[in-house]
Amino acid sequence: MAGVSRRQLGLGAAAGFGALGLPFGASAGLERAEVPFAVTRNHIWTGVTLDEHGPYPFLIDTGGVWYMVDPDVAAKASLAPTGELFKIHTAAGLTEQPVYRLAHIAIANKIADYNVTVVGLRQDRNDITVGLMPLSETLATTLDFDTKTMIVERNLRSIPDDFQSFDLINARGWSGDYRRTGVPGDEGGAGDHDATHLRRTLMTRQPIIEGKLDGQPIRLMIDSGEAEGLLVFPSYVRLQNLWGHYSKSVPTVNRGLNRDVDARIVRPERLSLGRFAFDRPIIQLADPKSSGDAYRLADGVIGVETLRRLNFINDPSRRIAAFRPSKAFDDVWRYDRAGMSIERIDKTIQITAVDEDGPAWKSGLRKGDVVTGWAGGETPAGASPYFGLLWALQGKAGSRLGIQIDNGGKPTMVGVTLEERI
Repeated sequence: MAGVSRRQLGLGAAAGFGALGLPFGASAGLERAEVPFAVTRNHIWTGVTLDEHGPYPFLIDTGGVWYMVDPDVAAKASLAPTGELFKIHTAAGLTEQPVYRLAHIAIANKIADYNVTVVGLRQDRNDITVGLMPLSETLATTLDFDTKTMIVERNLRSIPDDFQSFDLINARGWSGDYRRTGVPGDEGGAGDHDATHLRRTLMTRQPIIEGKLDGQPIRLMIDSGEAEGLLVFPSYVRLQNLWGHYSKSVPTVNRGLNRDVDARIVRPERLSLGRFAFDRPIIQLADPKSSGDAYRLADGVIGVETLRRLNFINDPSRRIAAFRPSKAFDDVWRYDRAGMSIERIDKTIQITAVDEDGPAWKSGLRKGDVVTGWAGGETPAGASPYFGLLWALQGKAGSRLGIQIDNGGKPTMVGVTLEERI
């Protein structure tokens, strides 16, 4: 039941290519930059400098069309809000966020962008990143999960033979959702949006391809901002009658930009992306009664739990995406194997739900228990207690965790053995 959650690049100073500071498209001789990234609990991130402040850890977001930054970090970096708001479509509906302007963004000291619009985003469910970074509108980008390197190229001459290519379905990012506020006589209509700076920032193509879910076509956005393996949007769940289709399911929550969406974890027979197929993967079905889908041209998103199993190329100029299996192709699929949800409440970690007959229930854990410590399981270095426990609850079946709770002021350790639940 544990849930985890959610964006114009110009080539700057790639190693050996000269000084940082070349604006996007300014140098015909600058062809390639390599940026190291890290993957922490299914978050892909790298260091980003904002107007010489930082670096800050930013999510590399293939599904994004704009930069975003936590408002607290924007304040630390002395970024002044413009007074404008931006409406964002999410799986949970619409949210309005503040807008900032920056003179300069530098990505790992190798890529630069200038005169940039940035949208505010509160990332209070993520202890790793404080901002989101989209891919380029025109430059080809490779995410190599084997070497943990993002390669950005002005001209990708050909797709390597061991990659399979897909035609991109989607057109450009949507600018009609930009709404100015505090401007006399402006009621948020679309009148002069073509002249706004934000429209220029939004001209980014999101990679959407067609795959198959149990033999049925499904349009999927490749979204490295989504930690889960595959999230299927409510409209597709309704259309295909998937909500009650699977004999076994686990309730969960998908955490979006502005609120949570109820979902179910299920195991379909097969997810196919061209010649690459995953048998019995873990996917999430969004509640068909949820309001709104995040994207109009996609039926769902491929998140990092799937994406990290494939090295990925995005070539928006030629409208091509491509995959090749990574070393993680056959990894165990992660999902909550304890049957419990936790939340941070009033500076404590509390159990907010427990599935009857699940491992946590069998061990005596109940809704309302306060977790004061835990041990065991697989946890990335540097994780906070809350996010570390979230990750550990998704470990391999048979793993044993010790979860310490406050039992009337007396610390009590409870052993929980993770189980395959679907």
